[in-house]
Amino acid sequence: MKRIDIMINAFVSVLILSGCGETTNSPIVSDIRNVQIEPFAQKLYPTTDSLQLHSSVVFDDGTTESITDKVTWSFENDTFYKYATIFGGEVQPIANGAEGNATVLPIRIDYRGLSDTASLDFIAAKSVTINDSDINDRNNIVADRNYTLYADVNYSDGNYSAALGNNSKNIRWSVEGNVTIVHSSEGNLTVSFAKGEANITCFLFDLNDTRSYTIK
Repeated sequence: MKRIDIMINAFVSVLILSGCGETTNSPIVSDIRNVQIEPFAQKLYPTTDSLQLHSSVVFDDGTTESITDKVTWSFENDTFYKYATIFGGEVQPIANGAEGNATVLPIRIDYRGLSDTASLDFIAAKSVTINDSDINDRNNIVADRNYTLYADVNYSDGNYSAALGNNSKNIRWSVEGNVTIVHSSEGNLTVSFAKGEANITCFLFDLNDTRSYTIK
């Protein structure tokens, strides 16, 4: 009996030590202090391909964790959805600014009953212009030669730039007459002319510019 008692006591001791070990190694979970949209001074243009915003959670112990893909992103007012879309922190323009002026888009995040807001400046385009500097002499256009035209945009914040790369969204082109499209992207257009008359138009929502050419 004495040997059995010793074995039982040893078994109980192992269970107790095992339980103690699990308790000691359990992580301490900090309470959430707040959530925040990462500090930023961003501008969104109607030609911006997309703008990625970020958010994080701040714990009571001062540590932070990225929760960009875990929060609910929205505009505070449904009215602003006519200018852009927002999902997973990614904002994409779908219209020009109101009457050619800058518009403030109020961004909101919600996470476990907590929220934060920030304002994003949506800068409107005031004009779009065809840059045909690749055509050195408009009176001496060579038939069957490739020429590339670019879209330049003037914005309401005074910025004037070519619509290229990730700044060429929503640019559209059309041609008519004796001209053939060789390659088209949102920010530029490569064409080949034939003898006769041709018109090329660049669009950015309700803005447009047309250039007319005569090929002899």
